[in-house]
Amino acid sequence: REMNVLLTWATGGTPFGTPDKTPPPVSYERRWPLGTPDLELSLPSEFIIAGNKQEDTAEFVIPTGFTERRWLRAVDLMPGTPAIVRSATVQIRSAGPNESAQAIGAEPLLALWLPGDDPIATNGGAAFEVPAGAELVVRVRYKKTWQYERKEMRDRSVVGLYFAKDGALPVRSMALTHAGPALQTNG
Repeated sequence: REMNVLLTWATGGTPFGTPDKTPPPVSYERRWPLGTPDLELSLPSEFIIAGNKQEDTAEFVIPTGFTERRWLRAVDLMPGTPAIVRSATVQIRSAGPNESAQAIGAEPLLALWLPGDDPIATNGGAAFEVPAGAELVVRVRYKKTWQYERKEMRDRSVVGLYFAKDGALPVRSMALTHAGPALQTNG
């Protein structure tokens, strides 16, 4: 019976149903779940995914402009083009330009952003320490859906920073990376 209903509908030109039963269109609400950030930092440049690419990853370095140490209780990301931003990480980089790339790869992770997940703010007076002159390293993974195949897409997301009071208890984190050949054991 259900197949006959579908076949009749398809062969009849797929007419629209009753307009008053049509669900409202889905809309993306552009908001910061934790409220307006204390500081908003845009990605330094617009990222473009070419029409012939389906996905890509880009890394951006954003100077914080901090002239003194600051404390962060939360970090969030507002995608410029939500349809293609799939995930993002935000790290602190305080190493100078002469530091090794290996040392830079182990910088503290401030945030992991995924669509639909709200940011988590620290509590109990704990916060991430950001040294004066530090930069944020933002790594964004982009992926198009079938709706945007063969279309050039652009993004310029914004990172939102929420400050904590000076004298906060420092939160420590580290990224674990594989820096060389796998460990082997005998026996």
